[in-house]
Amino acid sequence: FNYAGMGGTGETCMSCHKSRRNNVTQLTVTMGSTWGPHSSVEADVLLGRNAAVWPGGAAYNSSSHIFAVENSCVTCHMGASPAVGNANRLRVGGHTFNMSNPATGYDHTASCAPCHGPKTSFDDFRAVADYDFNGTVEGVQAEVHGLLRHIRMALPPVGLDTIHFSLITTDHLERAYWNYLLILNDASFGMHNTKFSVAVLQETLRQLGGIIPVEFVSFTASLNKNVVTVNWETATETNNKGFEVERRIGDTWKTIGFVQGKGTTTEPSKYTYTDNVTNLGGKVAYRVKQLDFDGKFSYTKDIEIDLSSSVASYQLAQNYPNPFNPTTKIQFSLPYESKVKLTVYNIAGEVVAELVNGVRASGIHDVTFNMGSKVHSSGIYLYKIEASSLDGTQKFNQTKKMLLVK
Repeated sequence: FNYAGMGGTGETCMSCHKSRRNNVTQLTVTMGSTWGPHSSVEADVLLGRNAAVWPGGAAYNSSSHIFAVENSCVTCHMGASPAVGNANRLRVGGHTFNMSNPATGYDHTASCAPCHGPKTSFDDFRAVADYDFNGTVEGVQAEVHGLLRHIRMALPPVGLDTIHFSLITTDHLERAYWNYLLILNDASFGMHNTKFSVAVLQETLRQLGGIIPVEFVSFTASLNKNVVTVNWETATETNNKGFEVERRIGDTWKTIGFVQGKGTTTEPSKYTYTDNVTNLGGKVAYRVKQLDFDGKFSYTKDIEIDLSSSVASYQLAQNYPNPFNPTTKIQFSLPYESKVKLTVYNIAGEVVAELVNGVRASGIHDVTFNMGSKVHSSGIYLYKIEASSLDGTQKFNQTKKMLLVK
């Protein structure tokens, strides 16, 4: 695959960190110890490319990570290293390109914060559902490790946690082995492209005889005018009776509704449930319990909603203090979980700073803008918010002025 012109400055990385083999042509090559994708295929996985598809199969789901992160590889892997005195200084970020320090167990998540908020480790990135069927919704990486193990057990010699390539003698098994190696050799275990990694592994496991009751793609909950809307999407369903929607207040989970499933289908399906929370307060949480016709069940992750943060509409407040020197606070309100970009411009329309660029939860948000280290003169500056709900139906743009006096 030619990724020229993609990834910004990350294109340099992507030109090497991909498989120099196409899965379609590789399936015609005699099996051997070096068969399969190359050992560092990050660009393929990040872009959701080069996974084997079975005859009649559909394209795999993929995230838009590549479009959400400017300069892709460089922005994340070359983020600023921790401050002087930190044990992980010069072990992650910068020119190390490392995202973790095995010696200390430290994950360098600073580059994730602008979009995902504060994270202490990659374990904080929870999966949408229990993909590996161990009864617990874990972090994305743990769930992907679990799926990889299921595939190892299903490939020859079946039942053992290992793979013997000499026993892979059919086109069907070769496709499965290729997909296993593609996700394994990416080595991010779902962090580069969670949707793609999970979709490829789940379909591979299904082709090897495993049963995937429901393939969850997304699960979200948002608050607007005292109504919580819970949305979830599935890629495929097998023997699915339906979904119980559960709400937690304090430590107690309670079933508040049921949504009929599609039984067995290979078509993507979207579901919605609304909960009127007019008489409730504080923090509540939601999750969905998926039920099979034979009584088996599994859960999605849970999402917490702060009911006190309810706002009726998009708003951009006047900065305070104004005039300011050198710091000021900008507040904005979101009635839905939204994609948000907050940018500061000088009077000539040139970008001075990008304060927010990512997804933010519904509610009221405060951002501090500091011009102390900036070489800019006194005068009028503009700050602009561009926000849209995740489904794209609601959009909001507004610009306000502020005055820097040095």
